Amino acid sequence: MVSLMIFDECHHATGNHPYTRIMKEFYHGSEHKPNVFGMTASPIIRKGVSSDLDCKNQLSELENILDSKIHSVVDREEIELCVPSAKEVNRYYEPRTVSFDDLSEELEILCSKYDGLIIQLHNRSTNQYKDADEITKESRKRLSNSLAKICYCLEDAGLLCASEATKICIERGQRKGWLKGGSDTTDQQSGQNGPILFAEISMLHMEFFQEVLDIIGKRVQQQQGIDALLNSERGCVEAKNMGYISPKLYELMQVFLSFSDPDNVRCLIA
Repeated sequence: MVSLMIFDECHHATGNHPYTRIMKEFYHGSEHKPNVFGMTASPIIRKGVSSDLDCKNQLSELENILDSKIHSVVDREEIELCVPSAKEVNRYYEPRTVSFDDLSEELEILCSKYDGLIIQLHNRSTNQYKDADEITKESRKRLSNSLAKICYCLEDAGLLCASEATKICIERGQRKGWLKGGSDTTDQQSGQNGPILFAEISMLHMEFFQEVLDIIGKRVQQQQGIDALLNSERGCVEAKNMGYISPKLYELMQVFLSFSDPDNVRCLIA
């Protein structure tokens, strides 16, 4: 026999939520009712609350569903006595000293080249069917979005992170079988020739990612020993000055390195 039911985030007990169904289908009609303990920091979550009356109505509804009474502190001072408040610390980083404008432009040109190749595949007479337009549109969008993410990593985190982002794109394609001319069924469109066109475009994506990786790799002069370089303060400074990591990422690494006892660290980094 259940003596106590505990609902975490109990404010979800509205509508057709499982919490609501448990209470309505099993609890309210039961002869032997367990005690109910609900926990929440936000008892009112629905939109449209514009008055004290709206708040009272929602609170009353929650109490009725959970067959409970809401208890809270009178003011936050009671909470402050028991819960330590967070200490906010601002860390500032230097502006970038290494520009990647030329590299970004080179990658944009490369993307335009492969975008044109995708269009050429679409315009072939064998690819004129109802789903070809949608497949091509989504593939071009995916190519553009992938480049945007890589360039974001390049500008915000440096060459090494841009390289890693590109490798992730390649690994994702390998998992989906793009190199073999196949594709994950979740990416395929309907139509007799749809999978064929999608497979051909996916191959172009993989070729694009490989070229991006090669272009970025040419900028990384010290291919061997990168891990060792980043394992020392002097090496991190050198990596920052060479653009391997951005000043922002460098400062983040310093924050992590400042934790002398990482097991006792509790913080949010934003």
